[in-house]
Amino acid sequence: MKKILLLHINFLRFEKYIAQELKNRGHYVEEYNVITDFRYEYKGKADRIRNFFSKLFLNHNVKTTYRNKLIENKLTSDFDVVFITRPDILTKKHLKIIEKSSYKKITYLYDGVDRLPKTRIAAEYFDEVYSYQKSDCEKYGYKFITNFIYNEQFPDKKDFVYEIFMIFKYDFRFSILEKIGKILSDKKLSYKFIVVDPDKRIETKYCEYSKTFLSLEEVSKLAHQSKILLDLQRDDQQGLSFRPFEALGLHKKLITTNKDIVNYDFYNPNNILVIDENSTEIPDAFFITPYEEVPDEILNKYRISTWVETVFGNDL
Repeated sequence: MKKILLLHINFLRFEKYIAQELKNRGHYVEEYNVITDFRYEYKGKADRIRNFFSKLFLNHNVKTTYRNKLIENKLTSDFDVVFITRPDILTKKHLKIIEKSSYKKITYLYDGVDRLPKTRIAAEYFDEVYSYQKSDCEKYGYKFITNFIYNEQFPDKKDFVYEIFMIFKYDFRFSILEKIGKILSDKKLSYKFIVVDPDKRIETKYCEYSKTFLSLEEVSKLAHQSKILLDLQRDDQQGLSFRPFEALGLHKKLITTNKDIVNYDFYNPNNILVIDENSTEIPDAFFITPYEEVPDEILNKYRISTWVETVFGNDL
């Protein structure tokens, strides 16, 4: 049995599936979202006021100090393996602790170096660096690995409520989503588009707003209720998001703007439609033709069990 620490800031908590898979294999695992699990609780109004002036005049935030101290405590604890996503959240002191520690250090970068430049420096302190971004792997010598299937179940047509489902945080992709929403509305097709945006910057009839992120369980339920999943790629993203793997696990069709998906062995034009912002029309046939099952030997490459074996293989 190995003692393993998982640190991350993923608000949807995909890492909990990694932790559970490791526990299923008999290992002791501590998994923390350092933003939500290491949150500082004010002791009262006076404490809140003190912190306000401390940030204003001393550039010192008691909440940040508290979180960094908890991370430091975990990094100096007795573990066999430490696994961290988003290593850019670590301070220089954290990295020095990691450098001197004897445990195995693994990091997975699910954002590109161009988007989070600090990850390149932080990654140098780890024994193994994995990334879903092929270009970063080629440029910096990281090990390539995709995201994974975390929830696998066959769809039940009786549960279908929507033709298409999509959720994302507000950014430039909003305009593409509106175009698709109009197309679907004109076709009188049901859909569920949710934009996470506390400020509700633009009024639209083609999507719903949410001030906060939905839980992974809520997202999974909406995905299960939909025939097709929609995936809109960020400009700085080359690797596949979790959406294609949710589609694989739920045996559903996918519409995506990520052109690199055609290079993966599970790509099937009957199941996956590639569009772009200038051509968002969806052929009627894509809604009508049935989903073609992906061979199990291909699916197995992307299941959480295989992912864990690849990343933690030498320490299982």
